[in-house]
Amino acid sequence: MITWLEKGHGLIEALGNVGITKTTEDGAVKIHPVEREAEAQVIIDTYDALPDYKKIKIEELKLEALSRVQIVYPSISNFDELKLVKDIIISIAPAARQLPADMTITTNIYQAGVDAVAAINLINVAADVQSYDVVNTPVWP
Repeated sequence: MITWLEKGHGLIEALGNVGITKTTEDGAVKIHPVEREAEAQVIIDTYDALPDYKKIKIEELKLEALSRVQIVYPSISNFDELKLVKDIIISIAPAARQLPADMTITTNIYQAGVDAVAAINLINVAADVQSYDVVNTPVWP
């Protein structure tokens, strides 16, 4: 009998990567092939979901940052495009930089997002990652 611990979709993938599938029948978790239950239980017990939770939370964070940027620049369609924007701005000689306020806000939103990603990556407890509030925790401009 399997003791199932919910650890996200990555656990299902980890089982699938070794040819094990999970089903639920009458509320009970079943492993197929059944003769690999012991192996499956070891994978379930030792699977570290923290990287999965971080990846999900960072995607949520990027969407939040993007929604803030799109208020002033709706054509930006991906958080990672903001790095290019920032790099272009930095490449302009400081004396020639006279950024519109919207561009300054945009680069500040990008930097706040980068800082928040770094903060999420420093968290070592899955529950803390899951409870990280992408709307209120980062210092958004």
